[in-house]
Amino acid sequence: MQHICNKSSAHCKKHHLLTRFSIAKNWWTQQMNIKREDLVVVECFINDVRWYKDYNDAWNEFFADVRFPPTRSTFQVGLLAPNMNIEMKIVAVKQK
Repeated sequence: MQHICNKSSAHCKKHHLLTRFSIAKNWWTQQMNIKREDLVVVECFINDVRWYKDYNDAWNEFFADVRFPPTRSTFQVGLLAPNMNIEMKIVAVKQK
């Protein structure tokens, strides 16, 4: 049986956000050979401040094994595309 997330469910919001972080990580890794450890600054734009706790939990889980996670700023904004809950702008420094 397939699980269908209810967007009001905190578990599903966190799962949704972790999925978005993982998609971004895969893109950084494949396109630019950047690892999570290379990130130094992340600006996150979320479309609903009520998602902040779930977003923060997902962030902490995503970066749990990174010794020095990036600094971040988080803003609530009206996003550009429909059904888009989060946008990220990153600055990375490639480690040698």
